[in-house]
Amino acid sequence: MKSEPDWGKVLEEIYSEDLVWEADVDIDMNHPVVATVDMDPEAVKRCLAFLSQTGLIGRVQVGLKADVSRPGKEGVIGTTKSARIRGTHIGLTERGFLVAHQRQMQEQQQNREDERSDRQDSINYIIGLLTFGLLSITVLDSAAYVFVNQGSYLSAYLTVGGGIILVALIAISLVYIDPFSQL
Repeated sequence: MKSEPDWGKVLEEIYSEDLVWEADVDIDMNHPVVATVDMDPEAVKRCLAFLSQTGLIGRVQVGLKADVSRPGKEGVIGTTKSARIRGTHIGLTERGFLVAHQRQMQEQQQNREDERSDRQDSINYIIGLLTFGLLSITVLDSAAYVFVNQGSYLSAYLTVGGGIILVALIAISLVYIDPFSQL
């Protein structure tokens, strides 16, 4: 799987945690974004600058009274009326929300496709084992037929018995060895 750029991680955290912060606050260890991502303040500052320059974050209106409280946000103190009017907070812009949401949907789609691919690989592996088993049975049947028609029953029993043991050993080794661990 590809690695995500730092700005993408920051955007995802702002989106998933619904982070909003005062515009004039320093970006240090106490900053809400730095506290939620595993990055140093300077790296977060660079990411926030990039997100701001691309229009994904910016000044937003916050603190409006909601009719339904959000889980996990019940204790959050609202902002003053003047702060709401002036837009003194920074958070996701409408464009930022759409980009973050689209990225999340793409990640979920990729995870579903990866799971489907893993299931398909397992099914293909099982079909291969079954095909190998059918081929082995056909070869053993043909060998037994030849030996029986020649009157050599002991050779037929030894061929079939040895073939069954060989097929069983190969099948057991294939079942207990994860074929996808090498990928």
